[in-house]
Amino acid sequence: GRQAGRQAGRQAGRQAGRQAGRQAGRQAGMTQTSALPPPSLAFGRRRRLTDPAPGGRPGRIAPDGRAGPARFSCATFRKQLIPRRRIVNTEDGIHHSWQCGADSFSIENNLILDASLHNIIVDSCISEQIDLRNNLLWNSATAGASVDIGGTSRSGSDVDLLSDSSLVSKLASSSNNLVKAPVFARDSYEQVSNSPGVDAGILSKAYQEFEDLYGIDIRYDLKGNRRPKGAAWEIGAIETYAPDPPTNLRIEKVE
Repeated sequence: GRQAGRQAGRQAGRQAGRQAGRQAGRQAGMTQTSALPPPSLAFGRRRRLTDPAPGGRPGRIAPDGRAGPARFSCATFRKQLIPRRRIVNTEDGIHHSWQCGADSFSIENNLILDASLHNIIVDSCISEQIDLRNNLLWNSATAGASVDIGGTSRSGSDVDLLSDSSLVSKLASSSNNLVKAPVFARDSYEQVSNSPGVDAGILSKAYQEFEDLYGIDIRYDLKGNRRPKGAAWEIGAIETYAPDPPTNLRIEKVE
C-alpha cells in the first residue's frame, strides 16, 4: 500500500510539474499558435521538424526581444518549408545554415519585423532551389528589408512589404516585389483591408505538395484561420478577417 501510494504521488507530481511548465511557457510568450500542425515543417525522406536555435521553436511564436535569429538546419531533409511564423525584434529573422543537403527550401507567408540585421539569411551551400513567397518584411534596421543569400546581401532602403516567387538572386528586380509600407490594425500585426499586402499573395504549390505527401492541409494562418479569406492570400502570416456586414436591418421610427 505504501509503495503504491508513493508511485501515485510521484506520478501526480510529475504531471503537475509538466502542467506548471506549460503554463509558465504560455505566460512567457512561447504559446503554441494553434492545434494545427506546427508552422515549421520539413518534409521529404524523413518526417522531422526543423532544428531551431534560441531565436524560436517549431510551432511557436518567436518571443519579442530575444537575441539571435530563428535558425534552421537542413541536414537530412530533401525539402523544407517554413510557413506562417511571426518573428519580432531579433538580430536576424530567419537564418538557414549549419549543414547542407536539402534539394529545396521554401520560406512562405512569414511576418518578420524589426530585425536589427537581416530579415532572411540563407547560406551559400543551401538548396539548389530557394523560394521566397508572400513574406512581409518590415523595419529591418539595416535597410528596410534585407535578404542575404550565399553571402551576397540584397537590400533596399524602402523595401518594406516584399513578395517574390522566383529564385532570390532575382530579388532586386523581381516584378512580384511590393515596395510599399503595410498598414496594421492598432495593437495588432493583422493588416487592415486597405493594406497593400491584402489579397496580393502568390499561390504556392508547397502547401499542396505537403498535403499530397502527408494528407494534412496546412492552409491556415498564424491564428488558425482558413486561407485564403478573400480573392487571394495575404502577404504575411495573418489573413485579414474583417467582420461580416450586418444583415436583416430595419428602420424603426422613434417617437
